[in-house]
Amino acid sequence: MIKQIFSDMDGTMLNKAGKINPKTAKFLKKYPIPITLVSARAPMEMESTINELNLTGPQLAFNSGLIFEKMSQGIKKYYLIQFHMIWL
Repeated sequence: MIKQIFSDMDGTMLNKAGKINPKTAKFLKKYPIPITLVSARAPMEMESTINELNLTGPQLAFNSGLIFEKMSQGIKKYYLIQFHMIWL
């Protein structure tokens, strides 16, 4: 069962002009599975798409270097705990 959808923005969800197709936006707003945007963009550059899709959950900016949620008064940031890769 799919519990979350992660999508890149540029060239995937957005067209060359940086806009989402209105039909796609309408479909995704009604989609029952939570959507998380993943982008190299800064949170403020993702804001218009987050607003257009009415996304309320965590989003990933700076190539997943920052996990954040857009709040009415700015953004709520989550930081990843540093970990060490173990090679087997």
